[in-house]
Amino acid sequence: MFCVCKKKDHMPEIQILKFHTEYKNLRKKIKYRRFNNSLLHLKGDYYLMSYRLFYPTGSGSKSIKLDSRRYHPWSSGWSSHMDTTILAVLKWSGATQSFSVVNEMKIHYPDRFKVFENNLQDARLVRLHGRIFAYGQAWVDPEDAVSKNVVEEAGPHGNATVCLREKKECSAVVILLIELEVKNNGHRLPHEAHVKSVTMPCVSQPYVNTIRGDMSIEKNWCFFEAGGKVWFEHFLHPHIVVSLNCKKKYETPSPLEAIRKHFGCGMFLSPGGPLTPWKNGQLLGVGHVKYKWDCLNLLRIPKGIYKHPKDWGGFVYAMFFYVIENKPPFRMMYYSNAFLPSYKGQHYALVFPMGCLRVEKKKWAIPYGEGDDTPNVLFLSTQDIKDRLISAKTPEHPANFTVTWWPSHKLDN
Repeated sequence: MFCVCKKKDHMPEIQILKFHTEYKNLRKKIKYRRFNNSLLHLKGDYYLMSYRLFYPTGSGSKSIKLDSRRYHPWSSGWSSHMDTTILAVLKWSGATQSFSVVNEMKIHYPDRFKVFENNLQDARLVRLHGRIFAYGQAWVDPEDAVSKNVVEEAGPHGNATVCLREKKECSAVVILLIELEVKNNGHRLPHEAHVKSVTMPCVSQPYVNTIRGDMSIEKNWCFFEAGGKVWFEHFLHPHIVVSLNCKKKYETPSPLEAIRKHFGCGMFLSPGGPLTPWKNGQLLGVGHVKYKWDCLNLLRIPKGIYKHPKDWGGFVYAMFFYVIENKPPFRMMYYSNAFLPSYKGQHYALVFPMGCLRVEKKKWAIPYGEGDDTPNVLFLSTQDIKDRLISAKTPEHPANFTVTWWPSHKLDN
């Protein structure tokens, strides 16, 4: 059901989630993928997890060789029969210090929201005002059934509207915020999930949607509560936080700006998932940094580790921590160097963190996807995180920013 891969000194610990349920509508010979997972606490030892289910159309391109990883999203050219979000209930065991998968659920979309059923990608779970939401990006082109909804929401002068109406090759990106109703239906644990509403926050604002390829606009948002209101973190360099109704926007300097400018090479630092309480007056986040591996040599990539193909950008993806104050203007207080969790059997130089949350008093879980292939969870202590934080008031020189394997010995031997 699951395996736990640990360093000898038990820091960090990595769990690769395993499932034994299969989807009846998918041919068994086709190796579909579960990856990019997010976690939300339900009650007691139970958690709700979302993940991306990708069912490719075929074995894919011979130019991208992944050995036994045929039908991988990279080699299939991201061409799929299904690319959607699935939910699962997990149980935390204090004895084994790991999660087990209890059951899985498809998300049911009523007729008025059916158009969004296969458009929610890389969904994160968050609780806002006591209600459960899933949010993620949707790529939309002029032929997509969602484009009409986007145009109606964005208005006649929105970036997405202009793109979808005037450019044949347009692919606009919007953020979907979906409220979920999770039902037990006579079972002890949640057994069904239904969509209650779908919104596109601030889609009419020119700074929150863009055309594919313009990486100056962020598509990995981070929703959170502060002062009884809902906000979203829209950008990390500079640090930009916007209210859910788009009436307030705070922009403050970030040490990540200087790091991105110093290295170049397509470097981009993004929010990873929902923020979580850290210390009094502070919120902890985990983000991801990416850069072009053929342009910048920050990380030694050993033989046998797959790199993100140039066909799809050619990026290294790593994770890092940051802390912000939990009141306007939401200044960034700390940041960290970047790292990739490493373990025996590692396959990819790409990790995609989807948030962080506390599972025990001094233990944290960071759910992340590895190589668009597996749903993993990294476990760290409070001290592990503290030891990595750097004050944003007295930041290190940008040239000192590092991207490393952690622990390094797993791949150095």
